[in-house]
Amino acid sequence: MTLYWLDPWALGALSAAAVPILIHLLARQRHRQVAFPSLRFVPASQLVAFRRRVLSDVPLLAIRILIVAAAVAALAAPVFVSRARRAQWETRVARAIVDLRVPGDTATRPEVAAVIDAERTAVFASEVFRTRERASDAIAEAVRWLARQAPASREIVMAGDLRVGSVAAGDLIVIPSHVGVRFLPVSQDPTSRTATLIAIADAGAGGARPRILNLTLDDEATRVRMSDMTSDVESRIVVRAAPDEQTLANAALDAVMAEGLRLPRDERPLEVDFEGVPPRLDTSPVTKAAWIRAAAARLPDVIASEHEGRMIVRAGVRASDPEAVHVLDRIVRAAWQDELDDLEPRRIGPSTLAAWSRPIGGVPADATPANEGDARWLWGSALVLLAVESLVRRRGRGTAIATRAEAKREARVA
Repeated sequence: MTLYWLDPWALGALSAAAVPILIHLLARQRHRQVAFPSLRFVPASQLVAFRRRVLSDVPLLAIRILIVAAAVAALAAPVFVSRARRAQWETRVARAIVDLRVPGDTATRPEVAAVIDAERTAVFASEVFRTRERASDAIAEAVRWLARQAPASREIVMAGDLRVGSVAAGDLIVIPSHVGVRFLPVSQDPTSRTATLIAIADAGAGGARPRILNLTLDDEATRVRMSDMTSDVESRIVVRAAPDEQTLANAALDAVMAEGLRLPRDERPLEVDFEGVPPRLDTSPVTKAAWIRAAAARLPDVIASEHEGRMIVRAGVRASDPEAVHVLDRIVRAAWQDELDDLEPRRIGPSTLAAWSRPIGGVPADATPANEGDARWLWGSALVLLAVESLVRRRGRGTAIATRAEAKREARVA
């Protein structure tokens, strides 16, 4: 059996055991009265210069010291680690659950929530960690949480779509070898996803020009359907400049479109004002549409506002500036920026998940024991000793009274 002290600093209070010792040393000595018929029979003696102190009521003193020692040991929170207790630790599980969201997916998924709730039942301790930007961040938080738990078997469970890119082998490096790893794929519909892109394509005799690519992605294949750009798509972005620079602004927009863009799945109308255009007085701060707030956060150095659902941005440069194309490209991509990973429908294969999984290991040797309630036995011992001390003290008081009474009777007889 091994003994651990969770609060060893409390053992310094053992010095309080000196208090009952001092009390017993300084207690007034009681002298027995002896009756003599005459003082002539008492031999003369010389007074000494000091008086030796003798501990009184040694058994009572020992009990009081044990009471103090038991109370101090209880405050130090002992944990007695026996073979049976270690076996008990092996049977309980501390489980960290990582909710693997696809980047950009903020919708509530009841299927994943139901699986997580089932995993949190009948375990010693559990906690859920949801990915924000990368799965590695949530996994690292789960590892730190498991390290702080009481001795128990440890496991990390990852639940979610488990699409390609949601988690990688490199994300699992931080997980210690004694921590089990398990994956719970939760199927999410639809099984295919679509995306719309503007890309350079061969338009035949007309030469290369921007065209619309409609992509459909599923587990089996990626299908592409090409179509000409429509005025509806082109009208999503409007650029304004000084009258003598409007042609340059339109050319900058054509250059950005020709570079290739991915259109968002929802309508996101954008208007960019170059220098030379008077500021609009009927715009409001960015407070409504979520995509406008997100775009404005990606553009901290420009002025963005909202008007009737359209994002209004001040470019900060003139259309004739050599940097106009780069500034416009940055603004457009910030407004339409979405992670391509959230379009990936292909799931991680069962063989890969099996290779990444590992069974739950034993309790780590460096696990810090938690308070198992062993101090209650010491508190109980202190209470029992208090009762014994009270009995011994009463018995000693009764004996002293009887002795004094006997001495008085002897004196009367003499």
